[in-house]
Amino acid sequence: MKRAIYILFAAMAIEAGMSCENTKNNPSPGMDAAPAKDSTANVAADSGATRTDTAVAASPYFTVEGTVGTITNGKDGYMADLKGTDGKEYSMTVSILRLQDKFVRFNTGEKVSVSGDTIHLGEKVNVLVRDFSKLK
Repeated sequence: MKRAIYILFAAMAIEAGMSCENTKNNPSPGMDAAPAKDSTANVAADSGATRTDTAVAASPYFTVEGTVGTITNGKDGYMADLKGTDGKEYSMTVSILRLQDKFVRFNTGEKVSVSGDTIHLGEKVNVLVRDFSKLK
């Protein structure tokens, strides 16, 4: 009985090893492929506004410019609505943990450019702010 169990486990280990080797040589479609680009990426439009800081310009993240709307305070920062210069509504999460020393509190009505990772909530895109600049 012990010998049968040993042979069964040995066969499973060999099969697993062969399966991994096969996957390395013939990856599945989409494996190791670059992630699909978000159709809303790089929405920042030429609004004629001037930047007070160029941190966002070279950012590899999703970027949007707009006007800050309603602000909702949280325990780790705040969330705010953002009316984009492209006419779309966005929300942004400004987190003390994410921004560390760069944390800033925007005011309603300020024109800003924010950049960061995104979370899609239905039709609305939430930007997890990593870089920002205030626009004049």
